[in-house]
Amino acid sequence: MSVRRNIALVAFVGAVGLAIVGIGSMSLAASRSSVAIGSGRAGTLGGVSADSATDAWAVGYYGPFADNPPYASETLALRWNGTSWSKVASPNPGGTTFGKFSYLTGVSARSTNDAWAVGSFIDPTTHAQETLVLRWNGTSWSKVTSPNPGGTSASGDRSSLTGVSADSTNDAWAVGYYSSPTTGAVETLVLHGNGASWSKVTSPNPGGTTSSSDLNYLDGISADSPTDAWAVGSFINPTTHAQETLVLRWNGTSWSKVTSPNPGGTRGNGLNAVSARSTSDVWAVGNYASATTQASQTLVLHWNGTRWSKVTSPNPDASTYAINILSGVSARSATDAWAVGSYGNPTSEPVETLVLHWNSPSWGKVTSPNPDSAMNVLNGVTARSATDAWAVGSYNSPTVTLVLRWNGTSWSKA
Repeated sequence: MSVRRNIALVAFVGAVGLAIVGIGSMSLAASRSSVAIGSGRAGTLGGVSADSATDAWAVGYYGPFADNPPYASETLALRWNGTSWSKVASPNPGGTTFGKFSYLTGVSARSTNDAWAVGSFIDPTTHAQETLVLRWNGTSWSKVTSPNPGGTSASGDRSSLTGVSADSTNDAWAVGYYSSPTTGAVETLVLHGNGASWSKVTSPNPGGTTSSSDLNYLDGISADSPTDAWAVGSFINPTTHAQETLVLRWNGTSWSKVTSPNPGGTRGNGLNAVSARSTSDVWAVGNYASATTQASQTLVLHWNGTRWSKVTSPNPDASTYAINILSGVSARSATDAWAVGSYGNPTSEPVETLVLHWNSPSWGKVTSPNPDSAMNVLNGVTARSATDAWAVGSYNSPTVTLVLRWNGTSWSKA
Protein backbone atom coordinates (compact mmCIF):
# COMPACT_ATOMS: atom_id res chain seq x y z
CA MET A 1 0.00 0.00 0.00
CA SER A 2 1.46 3.33 -1.04
CA VAL A 3 0.54 6.78 0.26
CA ARG A 4 2.40 9.74 -1.19
CA ARG A 5 2.38 12.01 1.81
CA ASN A 6 5.55 12.11 3.95
CA ILE A 7 3.91 10.16 6.76
CA ALA A 8 7.10 8.30 7.65
CA LEU A 9 10.71 8.75 6.69
CA VAL A 10 11.19 5.99 4.15
CA ALA A 11 13.06 7.45 1.20
CA PHE A 12 16.71 8.43 1.11
CA VAL A 13 19.51 9.05 -1.32
CA GLY A 14 21.11 5.93 -2.72
CA ALA A 15 23.74 5.18 -5.30
CA VAL A 16 21.29 5.75 -8.14
CA GLY A 17 20.28 9.24 -7.04
CA LEU A 18 17.50 10.93 -5.10
CA ALA A 19 14.31 9.34 -3.80
CA ILE A 20 11.93 12.13 -2.80
CA VAL A 21 10.17 11.49 0.49
CA GLY A 22 6.53 10.54 0.12
CA ILE A 23 6.80 8.41 -3.00
CA GLY A 24 7.58 5.15 -1.24
CA SER A 25 5.46 3.01 1.05
CA MET A 26 5.48 3.46 4.83
CA SER A 27 7.40 1.48 7.40
CA LEU A 28 5.82 1.29 10.85
CA ALA A 29 6.00 -1.03 13.84
CA ALA A 30 3.52 -1.92 16.58
CA SER A 31 3.49 0.33 19.63
CA ARG A 32 1.49 2.62 21.88
CA SER A 33 0.58 6.23 21.16
CA SER A 34 1.15 9.40 23.17
CA VAL A 35 -2.60 10.02 22.73
CA ALA A 36 -4.94 7.25 23.84
CA ILE A 37 -5.78 5.56 20.54
CA GLY A 38 -6.03 1.96 21.68
CA SER A 39 -3.90 -0.65 23.36
CA GLY A 40 -1.12 -2.04 21.18
CA ARG A 41 -1.82 0.41 18.36
CA ALA A 42 0.73 2.53 16.56
CA GLY A 43 -0.07 6.01 15.26
CA THR A 44 1.41 8.71 13.08
CA LEU A 45 0.25 12.21 12.16
CA GLY A 46 0.55 13.75 8.69
CA GLY A 47 -1.19 17.12 8.94
CA VAL A 48 -2.22 19.81 11.44
CA SER A 49 -4.38 22.94 11.27
CA ALA A 50 -5.33 25.45 13.99
CA ASP A 51 -8.08 28.07 13.67
CA SER A 52 -7.69 29.47 17.22
CA ALA A 53 -5.72 29.01 20.43
CA THR A 54 -8.40 26.62 21.66
CA ASP A 55 -9.24 24.72 18.48
CA ALA A 56 -6.82 22.68 16.37
CA TRP A 57 -6.90 19.39 14.48
CA ALA A 58 -4.19 16.84 13.70
CA VAL A 59 -4.85 13.88 11.41
CA GLY A 60 -3.15 10.68 10.33
CA TYR A 61 -3.75 6.99 10.85
CA TYR A 62 -3.19 4.21 13.37
CA GLY A 63 -3.53 0.47 13.68
CA PRO A 64 -2.02 -2.85 14.76
CA PHE A 65 1.15 -2.53 12.72
CA ALA A 66 2.49 -6.03 13.20
CA ASP A 67 5.64 -5.45 11.16
CA ASN A 68 6.60 -4.16 7.71
CA PRO A 69 4.32 -3.17 6.03
CA PRO A 70 1.27 -2.25 8.18
CA TYR A 71 -1.44 -4.92 8.13
CA ALA A 72 -4.32 -2.61 8.99
CA SER A 73 -4.95 1.08 9.56
CA GLU A 74 -7.75 3.40 10.62
CA THR A 75 -8.17 7.14 10.23
CA LEU A 76 -6.92 9.18 13.17
CA ALA A 77 -8.33 12.61 14.09
CA LEU A 78 -7.04 14.40 17.19
CA ARG A 79 -8.49 17.67 18.54
CA TRP A 80 -6.96 20.36 20.75
CA ASN A 81 -9.43 22.17 23.04
CA GLY A 82 -7.02 24.64 24.55
CA THR A 83 -5.97 22.27 27.31
CA SER A 84 -5.33 18.82 25.87
CA TRP A 85 -5.46 16.63 22.75
CA SER A 86 -8.08 13.90 22.47
CA LYS A 87 -9.07 11.37 19.83
CA VAL A 88 -12.33 12.12 17.97
CA ALA A 89 -14.24 9.40 16.13
CA SER A 90 -13.75 9.47 12.34
CA PRO A 91 -15.15 7.30 9.50
CA ASN A 92 -13.25 4.30 8.17
CA PRO A 93 -14.83 3.31 4.86
CA GLY A 94 -12.05 0.79 4.29
CA GLY A 95 -13.15 -1.20 7.35
CA THR A 96 -11.58 -1.69 10.77
CA THR A 97 -10.43 -5.29 10.84
CA PHE A 98 -7.21 -7.02 9.87
CA GLY A 99 -6.23 -6.23 6.28
CA LYS A 100 -8.43 -3.11 6.07
CA PHE A 101 -6.95 0.33 5.31
CA SER A 102 -8.08 3.94 5.75
CA TYR A 103 -5.69 6.94 5.92
CA LEU A 104 -5.87 10.67 6.55
CA THR A 105 -3.02 12.82 5.22
CA GLY A 106 -4.17 16.46 5.40
CA VAL A 107 -6.53 18.75 7.31
CA SER A 108 -7.79 22.33 7.02
CA ALA A 109 -9.75 23.93 9.89
CA ARG A 110 -11.65 27.19 9.41
CA SER A 111 -13.69 27.35 12.63
CA THR A 112 -14.99 25.18 15.47
CA ASN A 113 -17.75 23.86 13.20
CA ASP A 114 -16.03 23.77 9.82
CA ALA A 115 -13.03 21.59 8.97
CA TRP A 116 -11.99 19.25 6.15
CA ALA A 117 -9.70 16.20 6.18
CA VAL A 118 -8.53 14.13 3.22
CA GLY A 119 -6.71 10.92 2.45
CA SER A 120 -7.56 7.55 0.91
CA PHE A 121 -8.90 4.10 1.69
CA ILE A 122 -8.93 0.63 0.21
CA ASP A 123 -12.43 -0.44 -0.76
CA PRO A 124 -12.97 -3.69 1.17
CA THR A 125 -14.95 -5.23 -1.71
CA THR A 126 -13.16 -4.14 -4.89
CA HIS A 127 -9.73 -3.45 -3.29
CA ALA A 128 -9.46 -0.21 -5.29
CA GLN A 129 -7.69 2.72 -3.62
CA GLU A 130 -10.20 5.59 -3.44
CA THR A 131 -10.13 9.24 -2.38
CA LEU A 132 -11.37 10.02 1.12
CA VAL A 133 -12.91 13.37 2.08
CA LEU A 134 -14.25 13.98 5.59
CA ARG A 135 -16.07 17.04 6.93
CA TRP A 136 -16.40 18.30 10.51
CA ASN A 137 -19.68 20.13 11.25
CA GLY A 138 -19.01 21.00 14.86
CA THR A 139 -20.38 17.74 16.18
CA SER A 140 -18.99 14.87 14.13
CA TRP A 141 -16.88 13.84 11.15
CA SER A 142 -18.73 12.41 8.15
CA LYS A 143 -17.60 11.04 4.81
CA VAL A 144 -18.40 13.23 1.78
CA THR A 145 -18.66 11.84 -1.74
CA SER A 146 -15.54 12.59 -3.82
CA PRO A 147 -14.43 11.76 -7.39
CA ASN A 148 -12.23 8.77 -8.20
CA PRO A 149 -10.93 9.23 -11.74
CA GLY A 150 -8.62 6.27 -11.29
CA GLY A 151 -11.60 3.92 -11.12
CA THR A 152 -13.29 2.01 -8.30
CA SER A 153 -13.77 -1.51 -9.60
CA ALA A 154 -10.45 -3.36 -9.26
CA SER A 155 -7.33 -3.60 -7.10
CA GLY A 156 -5.28 -1.78 -9.72
CA ASP A 157 -7.56 1.26 -9.62
CA ARG A 158 -5.93 4.08 -7.66
CA SER A 159 -6.96 7.58 -6.58
CA SER A 160 -5.52 9.34 -3.54
CA LEU A 161 -5.61 12.75 -1.85
CA THR A 162 -2.60 14.19 -0.05
CA GLY A 163 -3.52 17.77 0.94
CA VAL A 164 -6.47 20.11 1.50
CA SER A 165 -6.97 23.86 1.90
CA ALA A 166 -10.27 25.64 2.62
CA ASP A 167 -10.49 29.36 1.89
CA SER A 168 -14.17 29.62 2.91
CA THR A 169 -17.21 27.46 3.62
CA ASN A 170 -17.97 27.13 -0.10
CA ASP A 171 -14.41 27.20 -1.46
CA ALA A 172 -12.07 24.33 -0.71
CA TRP A 173 -9.36 22.50 -2.66
CA ALA A 174 -7.86 19.03 -2.34
CA VAL A 175 -4.95 17.58 -4.31
CA GLY A 176 -3.28 14.24 -4.92
CA TYR A 177 -2.86 11.86 -7.82
CA TYR A 178 -4.53 8.97 -9.67
CA SER A 179 -3.62 6.25 -12.14
CA SER A 180 -5.36 6.57 -15.49
CA PRO A 181 -7.51 3.47 -16.11
CA THR A 182 -6.76 3.68 -19.84
CA THR A 183 -3.04 4.53 -20.06
CA GLY A 184 -1.67 3.64 -16.61
CA ALA A 185 -0.08 7.09 -16.34
CA VAL A 186 -0.02 8.68 -12.87
CA GLU A 187 -1.72 12.06 -13.21
CA THR A 188 -2.20 15.06 -10.95
CA LEU A 189 -5.54 15.17 -9.16
CA VAL A 190 -7.22 18.45 -8.18
CA LEU A 191 -10.66 18.50 -6.58
CA HIS A 192 -12.78 21.53 -5.72
CA GLY A 193 -15.46 21.73 -3.06
CA ASN A 194 -18.18 24.38 -3.38
CA GLY A 195 -19.89 23.64 -0.09
CA ALA A 196 -22.36 21.24 -1.67
CA SER A 197 -20.20 18.77 -3.63
CA TRP A 198 -16.68 17.97 -4.82
CA SER A 199 -15.69 17.86 -8.48
CA LYS A 200 -12.53 17.17 -10.46
CA VAL A 201 -10.84 20.22 -12.00
CA THR A 202 -8.49 19.92 -14.98
CA SER A 203 -4.81 20.22 -13.98
CA PRO A 204 -1.51 20.10 -15.92
CA ASN A 205 0.57 16.92 -16.25
CA PRO A 206 3.99 17.94 -17.57
CA GLY A 207 5.28 14.41 -17.12
CA GLY A 208 2.90 13.14 -19.79
CA THR A 209 -0.30 11.08 -19.76
CA THR A 210 0.21 8.37 -22.37
CA SER A 211 1.95 5.48 -20.59
CA SER A 212 2.61 3.90 -17.20
CA SER A 213 6.06 5.48 -17.16
CA ASP A 214 4.49 8.96 -17.09
CA LEU A 215 4.46 10.23 -13.49
CA ASN A 216 2.87 13.39 -12.05
CA TYR A 217 2.14 13.98 -8.35
CA LEU A 218 0.71 16.74 -6.16
CA ASP A 219 1.51 16.74 -2.45
CA GLY A 220 0.47 20.15 -1.09
CA ILE A 221 -2.18 22.84 -1.62
CA SER A 222 -2.73 26.33 -0.21
CA ALA A 223 -5.48 28.79 -1.17
CA ASP A 224 -5.45 32.40 0.00
CA SER A 225 -8.51 33.57 -2.00
CA PRO A 226 -11.07 32.27 -4.53
CA THR A 227 -8.83 33.55 -7.32
CA ASP A 228 -5.43 32.54 -5.97
CA ALA A 229 -4.28 29.06 -4.95
CA TRP A 230 -1.08 27.05 -5.28
CA ALA A 231 -0.38 23.32 -5.53
CA VAL A 232 3.04 21.65 -5.44
CA GLY A 233 4.59 18.24 -6.03
CA SER A 234 6.87 16.65 -8.61
CA PHE A 235 6.93 14.97 -12.02
CA ILE A 236 9.28 12.92 -14.15
CA ASN A 237 10.53 14.88 -17.14
CA PRO A 238 9.66 12.69 -20.16
CA THR A 239 12.78 13.83 -22.04
CA THR A 240 15.51 13.85 -19.38
CA HIS A 241 13.78 11.39 -17.00
CA ALA A 242 14.76 13.66 -14.13
CA GLN A 243 12.41 14.22 -11.20
CA GLU A 244 11.52 17.92 -11.19
CA THR A 245 9.60 20.28 -8.93
CA LEU A 246 5.99 20.89 -9.94
CA VAL A 247 4.20 24.14 -9.11
CA LEU A 248 0.65 24.86 -10.27
CA ARG A 249 -1.38 28.07 -9.83
CA TRP A 250 -5.11 28.73 -9.82
CA ASN A 251 -6.13 32.17 -11.14
CA GLY A 252 -9.87 31.86 -10.55
CA THR A 253 -10.48 30.21 -13.91
CA SER A 254 -7.89 27.48 -14.52
CA TRP A 255 -4.76 25.78 -13.21
CA SER A 256 -1.45 26.36 -15.01
CA LYS A 257 2.14 25.26 -14.48
CA VAL A 258 4.53 27.92 -13.19
CA THR A 259 8.29 27.67 -13.72
CA SER A 260 10.14 26.61 -10.56
CA PRO A 261 13.82 25.97 -9.70
CA ASN A 262 15.40 22.52 -9.79
CA PRO A 263 18.73 22.84 -7.96
CA GLY A 264 19.24 19.07 -8.02
CA GLY A 265 19.40 19.10 -11.82
CA THR A 266 18.81 15.67 -13.30
CA ARG A 267 19.52 13.94 -9.98
CA GLY A 268 16.15 14.74 -8.38
CA ASN A 269 13.93 17.50 -7.01
CA GLY A 270 10.57 17.52 -5.24
CA LEU A 271 8.18 19.73 -3.28
CA ASN A 272 6.09 18.45 -0.36
CA ALA A 273 4.18 21.48 0.94
CA VAL A 274 3.17 25.07 0.17
CA SER A 275 1.85 28.04 2.16
CA ALA A 276 0.32 31.06 0.40
CA ARG A 277 -0.06 34.22 2.46
CA SER A 278 -0.82 36.62 -0.41
CA THR A 279 -0.44 36.92 -4.18
CA SER A 280 3.14 38.07 -3.66
CA ASP A 281 4.25 35.98 -0.69
CA VAL A 282 4.23 32.18 -1.02
CA TRP A 283 6.59 29.54 0.36
CA ALA A 284 7.12 25.96 -0.87
CA VAL A 285 9.40 23.33 0.66
CA GLY A 286 10.80 19.90 -0.18
CA ASN A 287 14.22 18.42 -0.95
CA TYR A 288 16.69 17.84 -3.77
CA ALA A 289 19.80 15.80 -4.51
CA SER A 290 23.20 17.29 -3.79
CA ALA A 291 25.32 17.82 -6.88
CA THR A 292 28.51 16.63 -5.16
CA THR A 293 27.44 13.91 -2.69
CA GLN A 294 24.71 11.31 -2.25
CA ALA A 295 22.98 13.58 0.27
CA SER A 296 19.47 15.02 0.18
CA GLN A 297 19.30 18.78 0.75
CA THR A 298 16.46 20.91 2.11
CA LEU A 299 14.67 22.88 -0.59
CA VAL A 300 12.94 26.20 0.12
CA LEU A 301 11.35 28.22 -2.68
CA HIS A 302 9.73 31.67 -2.47
CA TRP A 303 7.24 33.40 -4.77
CA ASN A 304 7.54 37.22 -4.77
CA GLY A 305 4.62 37.92 -7.08
CA THR A 306 6.70 37.54 -10.23
CA ARG A 307 8.82 34.40 -10.01
CA TRP A 308 9.92 31.49 -7.83
CA SER A 309 13.47 31.51 -6.48
CA LYS A 310 15.49 29.23 -4.25
CA VAL A 311 16.20 30.59 -0.76
CA THR A 312 19.17 29.36 1.26
CA SER A 313 18.13 26.93 4.00
CA PRO A 314 20.06 24.96 6.65
CA ASN A 315 21.19 21.35 6.12
CA PRO A 316 22.26 20.22 9.57
CA ASP A 317 23.60 16.85 8.43
CA ALA A 318 26.50 17.16 5.98
CA SER A 319 27.46 13.47 5.79
CA THR A 320 27.71 11.73 2.43
CA TYR A 321 24.40 9.84 2.64
CA ALA A 322 22.55 12.35 4.79
CA ILE A 323 18.84 13.09 4.62
CA ASN A 324 17.79 16.73 4.97
CA ILE A 325 14.09 17.02 4.13
CA LEU A 326 11.31 19.58 4.62
CA SER A 327 7.76 18.24 4.65
CA GLY A 328 5.60 21.08 5.95
CA VAL A 329 5.48 24.89 5.86
CA SER A 330 3.29 27.61 7.36
CA ALA A 331 3.72 31.35 6.75
CA ARG A 332 2.09 33.75 9.21
CA SER A 333 3.56 37.02 7.97
CA ALA A 334 6.30 38.37 5.71
CA THR A 335 8.75 38.01 8.60
CA ASP A 336 7.43 34.92 10.34
CA ALA A 337 7.23 31.44 8.78
CA TRP A 338 7.97 27.88 9.88
CA ALA A 339 9.15 24.80 7.98
CA VAL A 340 9.50 21.30 9.43
CA GLY A 341 10.93 17.96 8.41
CA SER A 342 13.77 15.64 9.38
CA TYR A 343 17.51 15.15 9.04
CA GLY A 344 20.11 12.48 9.69
CA ASN A 345 21.43 9.24 8.25
CA PRO A 346 19.16 6.25 8.97
CA THR A 347 22.00 3.83 8.19
CA SER A 348 24.46 5.12 10.77
CA GLU A 349 22.99 7.81 13.03
CA PRO A 350 19.71 9.05 14.49
CA VAL A 351 17.13 10.81 12.33
CA GLU A 352 16.00 13.93 14.16
CA THR A 353 13.19 16.46 13.86
CA LEU A 354 14.04 19.52 11.81
CA VAL A 355 12.42 22.89 12.52
CA LEU A 356 13.39 26.00 10.54
CA HIS A 357 12.21 29.56 11.19
CA TRP A 358 12.07 32.48 8.76
CA ASN A 359 12.58 35.81 10.50
CA SER A 360 13.58 37.75 7.33
CA PRO A 361 16.10 37.86 5.81
CA SER A 362 17.10 34.25 6.56
CA TRP A 363 16.03 30.77 7.59
CA GLY A 364 17.57 29.39 10.77
CA LYS A 365 17.38 26.06 12.57
CA VAL A 366 15.48 26.10 15.87
CA THR A 367 16.01 23.50 18.58
CA SER A 368 13.23 20.88 18.66
CA PRO A 369 12.54 17.78 20.78
CA ASN A 370 13.60 14.28 19.73
CA PRO A 371 11.94 11.80 22.07
CA ASP A 372 13.45 8.74 20.37
CA SER A 373 17.10 7.78 20.01
CA ALA A 374 16.72 6.49 16.44
CA MET A 375 13.87 8.01 14.40
CA ASN A 376 11.98 11.31 14.77
CA VAL A 377 9.92 12.79 11.93
CA LEU A 378 7.83 15.95 11.47
CA ASN A 379 5.30 16.00 8.64
CA GLY A 380 3.19 19.14 9.11
CA VAL A 381 3.13 22.55 10.79
CA THR A 382 0.62 25.32 11.42
CA ALA A 383 1.41 28.78 12.83
CA ARG A 384 -1.45 30.85 14.24
CA SER A 385 0.56 33.64 15.90
CA ALA A 386 4.09 34.52 16.92
CA THR A 387 3.55 32.61 20.18
CA ASP A 388 1.34 29.75 19.01
CA ALA A 389 2.38 27.07 16.49
CA TRP A 390 2.02 23.30 16.20
CA ALA A 391 4.08 20.62 14.43
CA VAL A 392 3.15 16.95 14.08
CA GLY A 393 4.69 13.68 12.97
CA SER A 394 5.88 10.51 14.68
CA TYR A 395 8.80 8.90 16.48
CA ASN A 396 9.95 5.32 16.88
CA SER A 397 9.37 3.94 20.30
CA PRO A 398 8.48 2.09 18.04
CA THR A 399 6.13 4.42 16.12
CA VAL A 400 4.24 6.93 18.28
CA THR A 401 2.33 10.09 17.37
CA LEU A 402 4.41 13.21 17.90
CA VAL A 403 2.97 16.67 18.63
CA LEU A 404 5.21 19.69 19.29
CA ARG A 405 4.13 23.18 20.38
CA TRP A 406 5.80 26.58 20.03
CA ASN A 407 5.06 29.09 22.80
CA GLY A 408 7.02 32.01 21.41
CA THR A 409 10.25 30.96 23.09
CA SER A 410 10.79 27.23 22.55
CA TRP A 411 9.35 24.03 21.10
CA SER A 412 8.19 21.36 23.53
CA LYS A 413 6.55 17.95 23.21
CA ALA A 414 2.79 18.20 23.85
